[in-house]
Amino acid sequence: MQDRARRIVADMLAPQSLDDFFARHFERSALFVPAGQRTGSARTGAEDPEMALLAAYKTDAHNLTSHAADPAGPPPGPRRAVSRADYRSLVGDYHAQGHTVRIPACGGHFPHIARFARALTELMSVPVETAAFWSAEGAKAPVHYDDEDLFAIQMHGRKRWFVSTAPPRLPNPWRQIGERPPELGSHSVIDMAPGDLLYVPRGTPHYVISTTDSIHLSVGFSPLTVRDAIVAMIDQLADLHRPLRETFASGADGSRIAEGLSLLTQQARNPRFLQAALASRTSRMIGKLPKLEQSTAKPDAPPSRVRQADLAIASVLKTADIIDFSQPGTHILIHPGAEEAVRFIAETDEFWVDELPGGLAPDVRNALVAQFIGSGFLVPADGPAAGR
Repeated sequence: MQDRARRIVADMLAPQSLDDFFARHFERSALFVPAGQRTGSARTGAEDPEMALLAAYKTDAHNLTSHAADPAGPPPGPRRAVSRADYRSLVGDYHAQGHTVRIPACGGHFPHIARFARALTELMSVPVETAAFWSAEGAKAPVHYDDEDLFAIQMHGRKRWFVSTAPPRLPNPWRQIGERPPELGSHSVIDMAPGDLLYVPRGTPHYVISTTDSIHLSVGFSPLTVRDAIVAMIDQLADLHRPLRETFASGADGSRIAEGLSLLTQQARNPRFLQAALASRTSRMIGKLPKLEQSTAKPDAPPSRVRQADLAIASVLKTADIIDFSQPGTHILIHPGAEEAVRFIAETDEFWVDELPGGLAPDVRNALVAQFIGSGFLVPADGPAAGR
């Protein structure tokens, strides 16, 4: 699955190579790839972004947020919409007061963006969020920085970005006490048109002006940091060491903290412990992602060839007596006798059912595949393998 994820991300960035992106830009500096230079198949599609957003009026209208640098008045606030026209009217009410509308978790409206976000999740081992920013001409965002690394993909209209050229701060995902608003300082000016892509590292001050009515999509993530790895080891140690799970009494537990830190320091020198801690963290993270779409259709007969669903991602962990298969939204517990076949399912994009290894009887193979079709992880391979 890692190979597929790398292909999807590389396709989005092309002609910028993935290795060059990580070596020169990731956590270091902004990257702008104009539409005219992008060579991958994941360039902005022919879909109408406004209509794609409005079609989701039932699920999105009541979850809107907004921002503005110089608002004419307060935002109207989100509410449920009864039609596309009603939703469009609500967006217009935000725009009339100078507010840019933020539509969260909208990547599913644009399949190529959803696949890109899921591929980043797999590469980075962190959740990846999508949002749309819908602005009227003249709308401004104040100077700010984001806690996440961002990919901005312009879908409609034009926006002008002012991006600091100073090294990014790489902030923690919380504001420091007494922190003042950031200053832009030395910066680049980037005019975004449909199909353009911009990467901005977390902690980079910037602001944006819409030079026309515009829509851009944001794909954001907080990379796995050294701090996160330490926290993962603490979580793993807490599973094994009961005193770390007991109530902390302020002022009286200094020696217990010292004992816990000593144990953590010992384990930090053990690569296998770190690997296990990170694997457990990834398993929990995947299980908390939104569930995969599950087909309600019952096939007349088990399919002979299957593929992973477009947004499939998995982690397989073996305990003393069970296999824990983590996929978006759930954990599936499986008998350890099927471990070889389960790992094959997790690692193979597309396969014939009778290719499953492990010496399983045909009825067991079919039952296992049917279970993963039912969970949404696998789909019959008869149809087009979109994005693969």
